[in-house]
Amino acid sequence: MNRLPAPETQPNVEAGLTRLFATPAPNPAFVDRLERQLLTHHAAPNRPARRSWLAASPRHRWAAGAVALALVLALALAIAGPRRVLAQFQRLLGYVPGVGFVDLDATRVLTAPVQLTRDGVTMRVTQVLAKPDETLVVFEAEGLPAFDVRQVDETAEQNLAAVLRLPDGSTLTGTRQSVGRADDMVSGRLRFPPLPEGVFQATLLLARLPYVEPGTAPEEWEVPLTLRLATGELVATLFPQPYVPAGAEDTLHGITLRVLVVAHSPEATVLKLQAEWSNPMWHFGFFTTDQDPRLLDDVGHRYGPPPAPAPNVVVQEAIEVPPPPEGTIAPDPGLYRYELDQTFASLSPSATRLTLTVPDVNFEVPLPVEFDVDLGSQPQVGQAFPLDIPIDAAGVPLRITGARLEREQHGAEPPETWLRFDIVAEPAAEGRSVRGLHFMIGTSSPAFDGASTGYEFAPQRLDAALRFKTDQPLPTGPVRIQVAAATLVVPGPWTLVWDVPGRNAPPSAPVTLAPASANQTNGGLTVGAESVTLTDRVTVVELALEDAPAGTRLHQVMCYLPQQDSAGCWLEDNRGNRYSDPGVSWQTATRPLTDTLVFDAAQPLAQSMTLHVPAVEIAVDGAASFDVTVPAEFADSSLDQAWPVDIPVAVAGQALRFSQASLTRMNSLPQLVLRSDPLDAPRDRWLTGLRLAAISSPDGQPIDMSLAHSSAGPDFFSLERNYVAAVMIPVGAWDSQSIQSGRYHVDLSGATFGVRGPWALTWELPGR
Repeated sequence: MNRLPAPETQPNVEAGLTRLFATPAPNPAFVDRLERQLLTHHAAPNRPARRSWLAASPRHRWAAGAVALALVLALALAIAGPRRVLAQFQRLLGYVPGVGFVDLDATRVLTAPVQLTRDGVTMRVTQVLAKPDETLVVFEAEGLPAFDVRQVDETAEQNLAAVLRLPDGSTLTGTRQSVGRADDMVSGRLRFPPLPEGVFQATLLLARLPYVEPGTAPEEWEVPLTLRLATGELVATLFPQPYVPAGAEDTLHGITLRVLVVAHSPEATVLKLQAEWSNPMWHFGFFTTDQDPRLLDDVGHRYGPPPAPAPNVVVQEAIEVPPPPEGTIAPDPGLYRYELDQTFASLSPSATRLTLTVPDVNFEVPLPVEFDVDLGSQPQVGQAFPLDIPIDAAGVPLRITGARLEREQHGAEPPETWLRFDIVAEPAAEGRSVRGLHFMIGTSSPAFDGASTGYEFAPQRLDAALRFKTDQPLPTGPVRIQVAAATLVVPGPWTLVWDVPGRNAPPSAPVTLAPASANQTNGGLTVGAESVTLTDRVTVVELALEDAPAGTRLHQVMCYLPQQDSAGCWLEDNRGNRYSDPGVSWQTATRPLTDTLVFDAAQPLAQSMTLHVPAVEIAVDGAASFDVTVPAEFADSSLDQAWPVDIPVAVAGQALRFSQASLTRMNSLPQLVLRSDPLDAPRDRWLTGLRLAAISSPDGQPIDMSLAHSSAGPDFFSLERNYVAAVMIPVGAWDSQSIQSGRYHVDLSGATFGVRGPWALTWELPGR
């Protein structure tokens, strides 16, 4: 269980923060754990969509908050001191995929991956860097039997017993290692002492692969490795050659972002980015919060993360570098800097200019704030405690207006009791905001053993809480709270532009087709490829309904079928080649992403292409309305209430009846949930949701429609898992313990439906 780092006993909070932030280098154990987490993430073939911490379960919110703070604070320890100067990236001789930007001087390297296969398991060593100070081995293995990584002890999961055997029979034992697993694949990095001078051969010995039960897969692996000295020609052949982009920097709000070095490979584009600022108390977190940095080229491509398993983050330790050569400008010694690598999909051959846009940056800023919450003599779950605690978070005025006791249950685990705070944030200069408020666990009341923090982006709302120990009764009287830091977000955007060396010709213009015959009718709907855009990097297909009934339009493409396996959407050519997600999107100024699909570029010999779509979701217009009443006796309830209703609704050709209402809290917002009688399960056409046009509260005020929601699907509140429609209506303020009773009026503008295909849309490629 991750906890916030607890400093040693200190006389006050300021001293504790000094201890916390003043360590000169990251803890090696932390680096190991971070690398292992990143490797596990990178090996996953499907990455979940980004979401707010508050969208996760409360237990996961606590874990995310604690882990994020520990990670950010530890990364802050590696920040360059005030007198550190710019690195000499001209000295970098190559970018090593899977490792990062490295100086290969006096380094022996593996010239090609070495692979062994035994009983269906493939072990592959992809990189070896025998540097003067250490030997790094990067490996992966696939075809492994099932394994539950959640049951692995943190120490045992890294116990690889890795050894390098040298030609004279002597051995080098691993000094550090980081591994991760996703599905049937593991990957990792092994670090050993430096190879003796003149040694160019070694054998990697692994008694057993990590994350594998003993006896379930081949063991006692011996992988022979032959190395060569990284000379100039060899480096140019094996590794992408990095370059220093001219003028790729931007300054905003006193913060400078610059691209220090760039490398392009067939698999990825990698940037080394640097943030520079002057406040010594600010510790750089990450470049992003809810939005990723955007890399665009002058052709029209927008680059995202490369398809798995290419890594998109490289863990590197900060190193002291020599000053710049004479004739260059040394930066102001009063500035602080942090560097990290950012990886995108591989570059289009036609691109001549790149633009990196960073929407915002965030910092961890210390907050030496402490206060007491008086729980009284008999604290009870649901009880609220008024507070008035002003906080100045680097110019962002916050006010903690209260706290309340909440209880959460997670399966069969003991219930957890949380002290959750009500926080009001006022407008701040330069549009700054606070996205996290972090507590000190070690020096707050000993009654607490965990913390949670997060941010809800719609609407903008800060959340923070402390968890009481589950094996002890709730404390009475005053409990001490100490705030450690806040996550400060400084808005951009920063725009960094540079030319790609050696590419001076204008970029190749994309080809756009309007294939009139690329359509098919199924289920009474004709789906067609309205346009097809071809570049040297992507194939972009924009879909639309053709000759659709009045009031019906395409809402989104469904690359799956509910409640059953589906092959998804796929593109193939006349030669049988299938095209996958390239990690690159297309800059369509007006088209919604929901009806646009992007695939790899068409192969040169392809003459025609066919897009397969299993289902689509359509929006059908139709006006309807209904009323629902929240009984007055529930106005001050604990929100765990349910009662029967009888509300018939007919809209867009769909008839249903809401028969149950309940009150619940979703992300601290009181919600009224309506559930219908069971509907017909998905077959050829099924309801996916009602389109909510407007909702008015009992006092006639309009409700924020971004907080209301409708959907249709399996009722996870029922053991039968019937297919039902649901509507969720906010009925109270954030963090409120009471709800607004009375009659709510709901206006509908239609409904959305899933329609089963499949559709196969074929078009010819011109000039082939």
